[in-house]
Amino acid sequence: MGRVKIMAKIVITSSGNSIVVAFNDYAAAVGSTKRSYNKDNLTTVDLLADKVGLYMSITHEDWLLTYDAAYAGSELFIVDSIAGVAPTSFSDLFDKITALR
Repeated sequence: MGRVKIMAKIVITSSGNSIVVAFNDYAAAVGSTKRSYNKDNLTTVDLLADKVGLYMSITHEDWLLTYDAAYAGSELFIVDSIAGVAPTSFSDLFDKITALR
């Protein structure tokens, strides 16, 4: 019997003044396995109709996020969990990211 590969998407945690992002399956595309961002640099979290927009001021990064695995292969990053809890909707994803600040 073959091994089943479990896909791991973005995992976000908070540690002190930092937000830690483990990119997992996105590591090659992003060029990093894990990054730590200062919470002050998370300047905009935007709840949109079918995604959450995130802007990091210091790195000038715009991310488009989803909680829904159905978006695999799109321009959206799929978030597995934030602070150990899986988001259940776009609104919940927005609230969990905002709570990290």
